[in-house]
Amino acid sequence: MRPFCASSAALLAVAWYMGAPLVGGPAAPADGAVGSVTGSVNPYGVNCWFWNLGTINFLKRAGILHYRVMVPWHLLEPEPGRIIWDGAPGSPRSADLHFHVHNARAANRDAATPVRFSLVFYGSPVWARRDPQKVLSYDPERYAAFITRTLAFCDGIAPGLVEAVEVENEYPTGAWVDEKPPAFGTDQRDPSWYYADILKAASRAVKKHNPALPVVAAGIWEFAHHQVDALYQLGCAPYFDRLNLHYYDQRDMGNPQGIRVPPWEHGWQHFPTHLGYLHEIARRYGDGGKFIRLTEFGWRVSERLKSRYLTYVLDVCRLSGLVDRVNYYQATNFYEATAAPTDTIGFIDVTTFSDDDEFGWAPVSYRTRPLYDTFRRYIRRFPVWTPGAPPRHIRPVPAPSREPMVPDGSFDYGAQGWRGAVTVDGGVACLDVPGRMVSEPFAVEPLRLYEISFRISIRAADADACHVQPGLEYLSGDADAGAAVINCWGIVDTRRYPDGWRTVRFIAVPPAAADAARVVFDARGTGSVRIDDVRVQGLTLPGERTVR
Repeated sequence: MRPFCASSAALLAVAWYMGAPLVGGPAAPADGAVGSVTGSVNPYGVNCWFWNLGTINFLKRAGILHYRVMVPWHLLEPEPGRIIWDGAPGSPRSADLHFHVHNARAANRDAATPVRFSLVFYGSPVWARRDPQKVLSYDPERYAAFITRTLAFCDGIAPGLVEAVEVENEYPTGAWVDEKPPAFGTDQRDPSWYYADILKAASRAVKKHNPALPVVAAGIWEFAHHQVDALYQLGCAPYFDRLNLHYYDQRDMGNPQGIRVPPWEHGWQHFPTHLGYLHEIARRYGDGGKFIRLTEFGWRVSERLKSRYLTYVLDVCRLSGLVDRVNYYQATNFYEATAAPTDTIGFIDVTTFSDDDEFGWAPVSYRTRPLYDTFRRYIRRFPVWTPGAPPRHIRPVPAPSREPMVPDGSFDYGAQGWRGAVTVDGGVACLDVPGRMVSEPFAVEPLRLYEISFRISIRAADADACHVQPGLEYLSGDADAGAAVINCWGIVDTRRYPDGWRTVRFIAVPPAAADAARVVFDARGTGSVRIDDVRVQGLTLPGERTVR
């Protein structure tokens, strides 16, 4: 999460793909009759930073009942053992958990369809960290103790309000420290160093408090699916009940020069492909029965496009059978009554007296945007989903018609087909550090889905000393045609993996101009690096239409 006009029924018939409408689902109930039936769920949720009663009532009116509430550890426990439930002095109003819980309790009074909170525990206090610059370097047991106290606090005010716990937000796939080259603190993105232990300790604490309370893994930011694969390699499957995906376009993932594309456009940002691939990783480890929660998604585009994109993503999730919760980011746009909104990603404009500390979050008036009406009408049409039902649609990017002729990545015949700072010892590539190894180019088909995988062993003084950046570079004839956009930071010392070897996988969709590609590995810092079993293969995900 990065805190920063007419709708019509026609928007609900938005194209699934190239103009074909999606249909299906139960008949719409009377206005306001939203809830769950046997075997089905109301999956509709939202993110918000300030849960005042007015906002909650607008959301309830639309049938949006599941609220993702950020719990900033560093602002609620500023000193060891000293918890301030309405936020430490000087903290923003959004940190006031006491306020949020009491408002939810008030909203649930005599309610036939109560609202529920998913608590997201993030942001460690500096006093808890082993390394002050690394937000995930805290003692997992201290984090677990804070979760336990928070759950007890919420139960004491509004029993049954909390319906899930998310263990961290985006730091496990997005942490960065400018002052720590060559890895830049991205050892925090390798779960073997921090997050696996955090997840296990938090899960034990949650299940001790309430065995039925779901534990949700951290949100996958910028399509770092390999982080989930690493969790499975580290034996973490028993410690989470749901997978967690965040979906934004390139611009909203932190690249100001990034392009905005529709979620249905075939390319590296294609939404059904990322949803299907996350499920595919779990399936390979025998864990395909776990549902996915899309806990953040949203767009800063025109109201008309937002409505189209929202409808499409909801359709994909509903018909996939893979998703049991969707939380749009975000509900509200706060701004002063005398000014214009500075961020319009939300669907309710909330005016305030001023932006100062005393009145900055106090609502004066509300105005819904067209996206609110789109959301509300969609929920009326499809009030419940049935996660786990056989998928009717997924339609990921299709696989290529033939497998690429990639240079030998087993290195059984030496370094043939590879160049750069690489030697081979016993059928394993040894990459000089610092150094770069590159495969000879091989033909690829544009706008087709490939999976790149390899095994890597890194030995260094510590997790900050050496980093390896893998990649796939594209060519058009002899000219450069860009590179696969992948979040593969955090490939650091692998001593904590079984036998000291980590398997890394990522997907790529060559752009329309590409006709060839080459695999690259860049090593930085100091240490020893061994690489084996490099593969580039066409990937067929369930739901693909045959193109061969």
